[in-house]
Formats: sequence, C-alpha cells, structure tokens
Amino acid sequence: MLRGWFAALGDRLTEVEVDGVGGAFVRSEDVAALTRTEPSREVRLLGGFDQYVLGPGTVDTRLVAAGRRTAVSRTEGWISPVVVHEGRVGGVWEFTEVRVVRAGQGDCQTLVQDSRA
Repeated sequence: MLRGWFAALGDRLTEVEVDGVGGAFVRSEDVAALTRTEPSREVRLLGGFDQYVLGPGTVDTRLVAAGRRTAVSRTEGWISPVVVHEGRVGGVWEFTEVRVVRAGQGDCQTLVQDSRA
C-alpha cells in the first residue's frame, strides 16, 4: 500500500540516506533545508506511542539499541515514553506526580553517553 502512495507522489518525494543507509524519504521541497540542518544535541522527552518511535519501529537499532528494546517495547504492545538524545533513544521515563523519574541507573550525562552506544 505504501509503495503505491509513494509512487503516486512521484518527484514530490526524494529518497535520502541517513548514516549511510538509504530508504528514508523526505518531501523534495525540504531536501535543501535538511542538508543545512545541524544535528541536535537536545534531550527530548517523548510520550508513549510517539510516531518518532513507531515509524521505524523498535527493531531499528539505529534508533533503539538492542539492549533497550524491551524497556521501550513492553508487553501487550505497550510503547513506553522515551528520552531521545541526538536522534537515538537513551532510555525511558514516566511521569509520577510532579517529578520525572528516569528508568535506569546513573546521571543525565551517563544517559546521554549511553544513547550513543
């Protein structure tokens, strides 16, 4: 089904490589802006079932390291809220009353370093 939609879009979509791997698509009108964009160093908290994770899926180790998959993709199809740094999932989080509790050990710097693993 998706191949048909992509084919119908014709030259309005352009295939791009991410970290040397093809198969990603962007709107053709956004290619120039995308190539000028610097990588983000921001740490972001995404909610459960966020499209950023659902799009490629938790089996994509470029996004979710294999060792983190079970924390992100839990039983009965539950997708946990995630911490993202430099485009990769570095951990999961949950909202408890008025504070954010990070699952796992260590400080935020450790979490950032682990997201690169």
